[in-house]
Amino acid sequence: MNIDELKGAELDFWVAKARGFEAEVRSMYGQSYCRIDVHGGGYQIYEPTSNVLLAGAIAFERHYTVFPRRDACAGGVPPVWIWLAEAQQNPNFHGLFCDASPNVAICRLCVAEAIAEKRLVDITELPRPAAAAPRDFDSRGVAAMSDMQAEQSLLRWKARHEQHLL
Repeated sequence: MNIDELKGAELDFWVAKARGFEAEVRSMYGQSYCRIDVHGGGYQIYEPTSNVLLAGAIAFERHYTVFPRRDACAGGVPPVWIWLAEAQQNPNFHGLFCDASPNVAICRLCVAEAIAEKRLVDITELPRPAAAAPRDFDSRGVAAMSDMQAEQSLLRWKARHEQHLL
């Protein structure tokens, strides 16, 4: 699969893998999301493609240059802008990805850089959403967040996010 074709939960999954997390793609009510296993903290939803704080942290950590550019191919009034993310500080990899969202451009660049640096294997096979599992426990014996709790947390976060945008 081409990195330019990755989007949504699949892109979140590969970004999590590139950053060293244990990740899986989950599905709830027909919508997929990426869930990571945080050492000592249980499971958390990981969506850098839609969370500017996560994508910004990746760009800051990896020294990416992110800037808008007018899309000459789109034409029209008002002008169409796209975001470019570029890895200028890496001596082994000089990549450039663009998208309508700066978060997606940063995430695609992160995955491409991880593949180039051999931190991530080729992404020929995408993950499939996993079925619900029994309740997991972390190493201290404290009950970690169950699948239902993670899903409810996702719904609460999306509801708050939608209210904030109104």
